Amino acid sequence: MNHWILERNSRLDSEEIERELATTRETGDLVATFDPDGFLLSLNQAGYRLLELATDATLQQYRLYDFYAPDSRNRFLEQDVPAAVAGHVWHSERTLLSTSGTAIPCSQILVAHPAPDDGVQFFSLIAHDISVIKQAESERNVLREQLFQARKMETMGKLAGGIAHDFNNFLTVIIGYAELGMLNTENRANPQAELRIILDTAQKAARLTAQLLDYSSKKMIEPQILDLNQVITEARQLLASMMGETIHVHYQLEPQLWPIRFDRAQLEQILFNLAVNARDAMEGTGTFVLSTGNSAASAQVLPTYSMLAGNDCVALRISDNGSGMDDKLLEQIFEPFFTTKERGKGTGLGLSAVFGAVKQNCSEIRVESEPGKGSTFEVLIPAYRQAVPATPRAAMQPAGDGLGKGRETILLAEDNQEVRTLLSQMLETLGYEVITACDGVEGEALFISQAERIALMISDIVMPGMNGVELAHLCLKLKPDLKVLLISGHNDEIVYFRGKRQPHLRMLNKPFSPQRLAAEVRALLESDAAAPTPE
Repeated sequence: MNHWILERNSRLDSEEIERELATTRETGDLVATFDPDGFLLSLNQAGYRLLELATDATLQQYRLYDFYAPDSRNRFLEQDVPAAVAGHVWHSERTLLSTSGTAIPCSQILVAHPAPDDGVQFFSLIAHDISVIKQAESERNVLREQLFQARKMETMGKLAGGIAHDFNNFLTVIIGYAELGMLNTENRANPQAELRIILDTAQKAARLTAQLLDYSSKKMIEPQILDLNQVITEARQLLASMMGETIHVHYQLEPQLWPIRFDRAQLEQILFNLAVNARDAMEGTGTFVLSTGNSAASAQVLPTYSMLAGNDCVALRISDNGSGMDDKLLEQIFEPFFTTKERGKGTGLGLSAVFGAVKQNCSEIRVESEPGKGSTFEVLIPAYRQAVPATPRAAMQPAGDGLGKGRETILLAEDNQEVRTLLSQMLETLGYEVITACDGVEGEALFISQAERIALMISDIVMPGMNGVELAHLCLKLKPDLKVLLISGHNDEIVYFRGKRQPHLRMLNKPFSPQRLAAEVRALLESDAAAPTPE
């Protein structure tokens, strides 16, 4: 009886082995076994074909890992083998090399077969050629990149066309009235009115530039701790006038709102641009709702890759019951110069500027809308829980007698001759003595020779040779109590001293008015902050 059982089990084992060998022979995947030293013990016919080995080749002279590309070989030995030993089975993607040098991307399963003494008796490997899949992925990536480039060029075309259209209008007005002003002034009926038109048009051009910088996240920002409710409260009168009497305005403000850290000017621009967008969508009549709240930006609210996911946020929501938008419009609303308004009724930069300002302040914006049911824009801003909300912003001092004047000596470094001449005249008009330098190198030389009499240095950030940041570092080493005002049109250069902005170092965006320059200069000269030694 026992003899019959042994014979039957032996026959079953042989049949099972034969079935496994038949499966190995017929599969199109490489199937191999190799010993703990890496030498091949067996290889199926598909493996011979894949590796381009001669059918009469002596397997035992080859190590399996010799058929891997260098990087894959290192990963196979350092990652795959130890992982298979520890977990019995390990899956990975590696690149094999045939004897002719052909690279073959493969998806592989590595199995470690234990020995009776708890070591590894041998390994087995199944490798599936995924060259076709990789080729398809590569083609999809190429098509995706081509589509991205096409859309980028379309966006750039809209951007260039919009800029050219608007700036040509501005320049036509500025050039026309400037040339009229150069004619015989005795024949001019109201030259002051014409100068006012020139100034107003130039300010419109400056606002367009600011919107472009917001869109491209190149505007120099000054974040501060703010109470969003307070900002909204201070803007209520302006919002009411923007909406008019036929739009019902409702405020729903969370009384225990967390503070935020945000650039105040950009926050106001976001608020007003979204309000104007809502007003236009309602076409004069409807309901406008502005609400705030504390929120945890969960994965259900934001994508998992968002920097806000799972963090405490403050939400600004602006809703209207206007015309709403379909999915096609929602995909385009943040593109520059995209607008559904009639020609001449909008630049198409409002929402793109909002998007840029939101991103530059490390926040997120979401939109929900349906045709005929209105829209809701939600801006999620990181909560700043450790700080106390800021006090209301002081109003800008009016022009005229309110201009701050002084007699201090100022070093001015600016590489643009026209700007340098204008700033020098502005400062001299205010009573200051001005020493001018055409770049950072000349500025350093002038400062070294006259450091004792210079109370303030004004420098453009971006200059050839030595930029304003480098000049400020050098001058502050020589005179730690020096006051510094850096001016620039964008924020490619961010200034830090020991990881923090200096208390008496300020930055001023171009363009700016004489009143703004006067206020910044006086504020710096009258500040008593002690300067840390720059690194």
